[in-house]
Amino acid sequence: MWDLVNTIYEYWFLVLWLALVILAYVYGGRRAALLVLSLGGGAAAYYLGKKTVRDDNKKAVQHIQEKREKAYDKITSRNTGKRDVIDRMRNGSY
Repeated sequence: MWDLVNTIYEYWFLVLWLALVILAYVYGGRRAALLVLSLGGGAAAYYLGKKTVRDDNKKAVQHIQEKREKAYDKITSRNTGKRDVIDRMRNGSY
């Protein structure tokens, strides 16, 4: 029983979409229901795509931050003096 309530709460937009499709069918016929069904499917695909892109960007940023932290740790673990830093900058081997 509670699983059904949780599922409905989690996917409330699907319940609303189904209700709109039924209302469109009752008041407008098959064509109106098909229109609401296809518009809802397009909107769902659009928002799912946006969420996927957002998650991919977040993963990429996290990967870059981890790489940067590793590089900073590597740099700070060196025993470098002023002369060593100048030589590394001249050579391009940071």
